[in-house]
Amino acid sequence: MKKKFLFCSIVILFMTIYSCSFVQIFELSSKNTKDTDKYFQMENDTLKVIYNFNSESGTMSFIILNKLNVPLYVDWRKSSFINNDFKNNYWDDIIETNTIGKNIRFPTSQNLNTDLWNLSSIGLSAFASTSTKPERITFIPPSTLIPQNKFILYSKSYFPFRAKPEVKEQNVNKGKVCKIEFENYNEKNSPFFFRNFLTFSTSENFKSEFYLDNSFYVSSIKRVKSEFLDNFQSPKTFFIKNKSNPKQYEKDLSDPLYR
Repeated sequence: MKKKFLFCSIVILFMTIYSCSFVQIFELSSKNTKDTDKYFQMENDTLKVIYNFNSESGTMSFIILNKLNVPLYVDWRKSSFINNDFKNNYWDDIIETNTIGKNIRFPTSQNLNTDLWNLSSIGLSAFASTSTKPERITFIPPSTLIPQNKFILYSKSYFPFRAKPEVKEQNVNKGKVCKIEFENYNEKNSPFFFRNFLTFSTSENFKSEFYLDNSFYVSSIKRVKSEFLDNFQSPKTFFIKNKSNPKQYEKDLSDPLYR
């Protein structure tokens, strides 16, 4: 009986540890886009670009709106996502091939008069391939928008704090108190920054072109229990899920967010 009780206690302990999962929420700022109530956006007489980073691991997600009465063109070969100074191409000169297979079956003498296409028939496989090449230059008609969503901002499951983070409490939905572990940063000391560099033209041959270079940086990282994630999400944030390791449960239980 004691062994059974001990086993159940251990199971409950581990279930508690797993259920108390955490997320880190990255709040973003920008030095050269407009910070509206909901989105970061850049707008001039020619176009508008609106950003939305909210997802797990974050995405460089944006839409481009052509405000002109004439077509607008974006050259993806001359455009880049720049993550902590590392250049990532929106366009690569690579042909993508997709192959579709189909099994063709023929009747045998044994099943000729019964099931003509029985599974015991002799089979041959036929394949069809289609090749596509990524669009280098995108045509944007007047008063039309196009989406772009290609790159992940941060793929790991934990972002190490630089120093001992501060801890505060905040009232959230239904009167619950959320404990927040956090660090704040500015443009100069931010541990994570990225840029979106785009090349546009009003002519398809790009004889005259202009550029857009929007930059962003992490201004705060918060760590909270997963149950409070919805209280901190917005298009100006993204999050990662901190994975728990049962061998580290003692360390987890000493975490200030458990207290």
